[in-house]
Amino acid sequence: MLGQRLENRHYCADQARFLLYIFSKLFKYLILISLKVIKIQALHDYMVKWAVNYERHKDIIRKEIKSIDKDREGYALFIEYKNKVKHFLVMPKLDDIDSLRIKLNKEKNITLITVNSLSNLEFLIDKWKLLIDFPGFIIIFINPFSSIDDKWMIMPYAHNRITDQSALKKGLKSMFAAVDPITEEKFLEKVNKHKE
Repeated sequence: MLGQRLENRHYCADQARFLLYIFSKLFKYLILISLKVIKIQALHDYMVKWAVNYERHKDIIRKEIKSIDKDREGYALFIEYKNKVKHFLVMPKLDDIDSLRIKLNKEKNITLITVNSLSNLEFLIDKWKLLIDFPGFIIIFINPFSSIDDKWMIMPYAHNRITDQSALKKGLKSMFAAVDPITEEKFLEKVNKHKE
């Protein structure tokens, strides 16, 4: 009987150590996920701020901006002008065509801000035919840390009508090369250094 009690104590102690080990690993994992979410939010916020500054700069002369709202109607940015409304999506990494297409609308002026990365360019080339049906859709590829230009943009609807399809890939790569490419990770690193 005494031996069985001692064996049960060892078994319980082993279980407790195992549970403690699992909880410590889970806690570390949750901290890492939280830090990643915070970093992704910082990247998103930086890109929204970039878009606001870009639109304000374009409006210096005309002074047509009436209001700028963040996180409105499911868009990262909503800018109301005297004669139109622009909706902005911010997607640092393009990897899900379905979540993008849900936000697109043939009746709205929608601008997508994304990182000028090779993977995002490849996404655009691969999903091109799914993006050409939206007249008011613009994609702006950015790298504010570029040593050359800091952005390039394309309107798939209009570009598709004037471009020879056999030269599409070459033309997109040429526009992409006008801005230094950067991975989403390097972009995030630079954003974090910029904040310090």
